[in-house]
Amino acid sequence: MKMLKSLLCGLLAAGLAASANADTIVRIVGSTAYRAGVHQSILDYVSSSAFTGYSYVYWGNSNFRKAAGAVFTGTNSGGSKTIYETYWTGSAAGCTDLAIQKPIAAFLSGTYYDNAVASGTEVATAAGTGLTAETNITPPVFESPAQPADVAMSDSLYSDVASGLKDANVSPALVISGTTYSNGVALKNAILNNGLADAGDTSTSGTAPGDNGCVGIVAFEWVLGNPGSTGLTGTSIGSQVAEQLASTGAVNFSAISNNPNDLTNFALLVGRNEDSGTRIDSLAECGFEPAHSFDAAPVQTYVLFSSTNDVDTSYPTPTASQGLYIGGPGVSATSVAIWSANNALNTEPSVSWSPAGHSGYIAGGDVAAVLEATNGITYAGQTSSVRTLLNTLAPFNYGNAPSASKIALIGYVGISDGHTATGGGGIGLYYNGIPYNANYVENGSYTLWAYEHMYYLSSSAKKALINPIADDLFTNNADIDSNGLHFTSSPSNSTGDSIGVPFLDMNVYRSFTEGGNLSSY
Repeated sequence: MKMLKSLLCGLLAAGLAASANADTIVRIVGSTAYRAGVHQSILDYVSSSAFTGYSYVYWGNSNFRKAAGAVFTGTNSGGSKTIYETYWTGSAAGCTDLAIQKPIAAFLSGTYYDNAVASGTEVATAAGTGLTAETNITPPVFESPAQPADVAMSDSLYSDVASGLKDANVSPALVISGTTYSNGVALKNAILNNGLADAGDTSTSGTAPGDNGCVGIVAFEWVLGNPGSTGLTGTSIGSQVAEQLASTGAVNFSAISNNPNDLTNFALLVGRNEDSGTRIDSLAECGFEPAHSFDAAPVQTYVLFSSTNDVDTSYPTPTASQGLYIGGPGVSATSVAIWSANNALNTEPSVSWSPAGHSGYIAGGDVAAVLEATNGITYAGQTSSVRTLLNTLAPFNYGNAPSASKIALIGYVGISDGHTATGGGGIGLYYNGIPYNANYVENGSYTLWAYEHMYYLSSSAKKALINPIADDLFTNNADIDSNGLHFTSSPSNSTGDSIGVPFLDMNVYRSFTEGGNLSSY
């Protein structure tokens, strides 16, 4: 790995000086894509020799690199604490909430970091809670009152997130610190005008994240769902086919399999909700401009109904009689429905988009679970609305597709979720004929990737505590996986679950836009 000659030590000292006389809390929200790397870089910082002690606790997963939220605490030589709180909301919600400074009600309570650090060691207990450091807290207790974020991680440019919000409905209006946001245009303008800036040291021209506008590269892949009894299989998806899937929600399966016998079988799109940077980037790369991954007109995505009791009650019920299923290993998938209208943006229940089919699953892990479900979906077993869509794709003027037609599910996911899906029976697809591999991202062969951003407000008073995390992430942890391992640079190694690639390892660039053409350095 090429290594940045970072000013990390100096920045550590600056950060400590900034917090020498008082406890300082830095709150981080946004995309889950670089969660493992961010958590690792924070831990690297607070456990460094610049601090006399540290601790961390987290919730939502038994692995802190996959946790839904965490608290990392370091104590400096003066006894004051530097505290990092995280809660992973998604790219669009992260950029929006940072820009309008909306209080977030899911940062862990101060109970977990008060008096939590012992001199020179990782502590045994946290704040009288009886919890040990490195504990997955169940159930978590959150800060009250809620607090706004200082940092937002995003897979997408904040300007593209802003463009996507312009068609959103906002009802009831959001009122934050006396400012009213009554429609999507108001949210768009807030993101564009409230001074979001790239974190990172800017004194080393061309090599630091603040100069380059990113902290690393984030990659994605398309996965075909577990074929089950349908027998539908394929190896590759082209960008034009991916664009048709996004536009109509379905394609003839022969476009995936290259088998003329599949002309009357079909693939339906399973995708993410409006908050997802994975959605913005994957659809932009296949030909949609970034805004279209949100806009009212084109995107059509589907939900899964299955034959086993795996309803996820955290989602709105898509029909009056049936809950939303998310699949998983051993689940039998039997039917689908178009996504219901007016689903809300994560953390913003008043922000939604009207058309049915416009939204999608909140988490990439949910899409992976759908793609793990054993497929037994047929044309004959679907609702009339789904059959009507498929009839428009049936060749040779059938008018109605044959009742024996089979239906596959296909979705876009981050690389880690892709490994989950393929480990459960899904089939990872080559993109434009190239398999995912970090080496192929670096040399420009595999093009389904985007830049990962770490944003703060340009007016932030906490830059000295944020920039070291951005620099360490940029230099050391962009490619770390949930097990704390880095990608092994070998063309045959594509099994690690890292979805990141260090910026300095790249031999190509795309002018820091989603889906832009590649150029060589």
